[in-house]
Amino acid sequence: MQLEQSINIYAEQRIKLNDLAKIYCEDKLILEKLNHIVMISSYKQKNDSLIFAIDIINKINEKINNLNLNINIIGNTEILIKYNDTEKENKLLFFLKVLFVCIILCLGASLAIINFHEDANMDSSFKSIYFLITGKYVEKPLIMHIPYSLGLCSGVFVFFNHIWSKKNKNEPSPLELEIHSYENDINKYTIDYIKNNKKAGRK
Repeated sequence: MQLEQSINIYAEQRIKLNDLAKIYCEDKLILEKLNHIVMISSYKQKNDSLIFAIDIINKINEKINNLNLNINIIGNTEILIKYNDTEKENKLLFFLKVLFVCIILCLGASLAIINFHEDANMDSSFKSIYFLITGKYVEKPLIMHIPYSLGLCSGVFVFFNHIWSKKNKNEPSPLELEIHSYENDINKYTIDYIKNNKKAGRK
C-alpha cells in the first residue's frame, strides 16, 4: 500500500481507501473490498487534518477481520487532508485580486531592473560602446537601447520556458519548480503543525 502525500477534499465528501492510497493485492476480490472501504463517511471538519497509516490498518482490520492480511506500507506514514470550501468565490473579486498581484509584481520587477541598471551605470556603458564602434558620441544611443530592452524581455520569456510551443512537456519551468517546492514546504509545515498540536493536546 502506497499512501498519497496529500489529497484535496470538499465539505461532506466521503473518503474511501482508494482515495488515500494505491493498493496492490494478488487477490482481486480482496483488492476490490479494500478499495471501497469507507475511511470517513462525511468529512465535516473545516480545516486540514491527518490520517495516519495505523488508522488505515485499524480500519482495514475492522472491516475485513476474517482474513489474515499482511499489510506493507510504502512511502509516507501519514496523509494530509486538505479541506476546500465548496463556496465559490466571486469572479470579479478573484479577477481584482489577480490584477492587483500582477501590478505589484510588475512594479517590483521594474524597480529591481531599473535599480540594477542604475547601479551598473548601463547608460554610460552604452554610450561608451557606441562611441568605440562608431567614433561618435550621442546622448541617447537608441540603436543599442531598443535591442537591449527587447532582448531583456525575450530572455525572461525564454528563461521561464513559455515561449516555445514545442518544448519538452516533461521539463518544468523554473516557476513551476518554485511552486512545487513551495507546496511541499507548506505540506511539511502543516503536517508538523498538526502533529505538534496533537502531542500538546495529549499532554
